Amino acid sequence: MWLLVFQTNPNKSLHSRDFLVCSTILTSENNYGKMALWSDMLHLKFPSADQFHRIQSTYLVPTIDRYWAAHQQEVISEFKDTEVIVLGKTATCTNDDMFLIKHIVRK
Repeated sequence: MWLLVFQTNPNKSLHSRDFLVCSTILTSENNYGKMALWSDMLHLKFPSADQFHRIQSTYLVPTIDRYWAAHQQEVISEFKDTEVIVLGKTATCTNDDMFLIKHIVRK
């Protein structure tokens, strides 16, 4: 029996397949348990739950947090010194059709 491995190994402890699987689970809003069950049914190699959480906390979440912070700064600087109308549901509102409207002036 021959085993072919088509994945790069950027460092000795992290395989690109594991990184891609973990990032796909996180960004697709899926969960690890459901995807692990799916891979078991198809007899696919899959990272362990510990590997998933380690990759998520070490690489994925910090990268997404940095991107989100940069994006927020970009949006805030774009609308600086302009009047902005913010729409959103109130937390205490029981009627889904009710919206809270605020005028915000950033200077």
